[in-house]
Amino acid sequence: MAKWMRVVVPSSQKLRFPSLCPGCLRPEPEASSRLRSERGRLKSFYVVYIKWEYLWVTVPFCKECADRRGRWEKLDMALLFVAVIVSFALAVWFAVSLKLQPWEFWVIFLAVAAILTVLCNRLVRDYRAVRIKHYDDNTLAFVFSRPEYAQEFGRLNGQPALVLGSRS
Repeated sequence: MAKWMRVVVPSSQKLRFPSLCPGCLRPEPEASSRLRSERGRLKSFYVVYIKWEYLWVTVPFCKECADRRGRWEKLDMALLFVAVIVSFALAVWFAVSLKLQPWEFWVIFLAVAAILTVLCNRLVRDYRAVRIKHYDDNTLAFVFSRPEYAQEFGRLNGQPALVLGSRS
């Protein structure tokens, strides 16, 4: 699995992206893709629901990588749905075959769902090429799968690129 490169830029400055596709490094990307931050900020809290606010950034991609990213985003949601169904089926199978109590069924369901969700996330992680890991009032933290792109992005925005482990 690729090591991700982290670049933290001030949130007050206008972002400048290299004239390369972050997915395949082709010059002069002709398309773009809107990326959502992985974590949101709590915007409001009500008794019935919580409202989160996410940061959206438009990043230039080549047409092929933008299309691939769009397909994988849809597949990502489908895989999550399949993971829930498979988790439920396995939990029912264990509950029936082992004659488990209802609370044990839910424990198995949640454990299998968590494991399958992590596996699905690992499966679809590499299509992203660019991720917005964190943002606050002062900084934006991007991670890139291509070190060349990360270094150029950091240079254009006046920040160094830092190597992260493959688990980020």
